[in-house]
Amino acid sequence: MTKLRYGPFVVGMTLTWAATAMAVDPDVKCLSSKFKEAGKYYSCRLKVESKATTRGETADFARCEEKLTVKWSRIEEKAGRSCPTTPDDLEAIQGQWGLYEAALNNILQLSCALTGSCRVFVTSVTYTANLGGLAGADSRCQLHAAVGGLPGVYRAWLSEESSAASPDTKFTKSPGSYVRTDGAPLADNWADLTDGVLDNPINRNEVGNLQVGEDKVFTCTFPDGTNSFISFPTLPDACCDDWTSDSSIGAGSVGDMTTTVANWTSHSGTGCDDKRRLYCFQQ
Repeated sequence: MTKLRYGPFVVGMTLTWAATAMAVDPDVKCLSSKFKEAGKYYSCRLKVESKATTRGETADFARCEEKLTVKWSRIEEKAGRSCPTTPDDLEAIQGQWGLYEAALNNILQLSCALTGSCRVFVTSVTYTANLGGLAGADSRCQLHAAVGGLPGVYRAWLSEESSAASPDTKFTKSPGSYVRTDGAPLADNWADLTDGVLDNPINRNEVGNLQVGEDKVFTCTFPDGTNSFISFPTLPDACCDDWTSDSSIGAGSVGDMTTTVANWTSHSGTGCDDKRRLYCFQQ
């Protein structure tokens, strides 16, 4: 029995490791420590970006990067081995994260459906549609969850135009309930979540506070969780070029976080350079 530090958060449960457990990279301890510091780094970036946006200034992440570099160097010294050490190498770490998640999910069974209600929130920070694709959007959700001290795996409620990827295809469809971060119910299960009507609006952020200000949320997704790109087939980047574009002439669909009817996810269109929020769902 053991406790596992998994990514930038701690999985607070005891685990029995199966004899048939998949082997993981021998650098896992070093990388796991770096994941934790990477979570702090992105938390630092979110705070800096939020303050800069409020003040109308350009965000300066130099201090965040300096702290991360120092922390990672110390981890390497202690481990006596080398693994990615600069903010530019975080993509490599995220690639490793995908391998660990795939290997460990069969053992850890981290789905919130098995441990209680699945949490849902809207991000406290707004972004242009250049999110780094679905993976980049999911990473932002994961980091917001870390800032809020929320355990588990989180994914963005987004679809892309170049594939069938959507919440309907990439989410774990929970047979249990979905709730906001303040505990208010949203739906009894996946079927209830995707029937077009929510019990309450998704207007609480990662720390459980009522989110004010910008109320539109990037989605490109119908209420049933499927891809809404079919509504804009003549536009080459109706989902903002798979969430990699911040072009002023690009288009993406948004939802409205203040409502409980179908418009919560399928409200209107917006420019890819507009700053909107993300819906984040625990898996």
